[in-house]
Amino acid sequence: MVGGFGRLGGLDRLHSDDLTVVVRGAMSGSDALNRVITFCGKCSCGCPELYIDHDAAADRRVVLTDDFGQRIQMSIEQLEVIVDEARAGRISSLVAAELAAGG
Repeated sequence: MVGGFGRLGGLDRLHSDDLTVVVRGAMSGSDALNRVITFCGKCSCGCPELYIDHDAAADRRVVLTDDFGQRIQMSIEQLEVIVDEARAGRISSLVAAELAAGG
């Protein structure tokens, strides 16, 4: 299990005030690149998605795409650090502080 992702189990949707998370299966036409989760916001312009690329090297196995067609590849361990930081609230507080500073 990757950093608690197994807890998503049979859920189809997770809700919060600002974000709906849709959990989906494999991307059609590809056995190696599997969609894990789609982060749906409150717009119709596309959504960031997280994939696992089973054919990629270990340091590039996780693929995060945005709604502008860009992608980031990272290791499972790097993703786990991001998830841990988000769970602890550090990412939200740092972003809020930066926005408040006007930087």
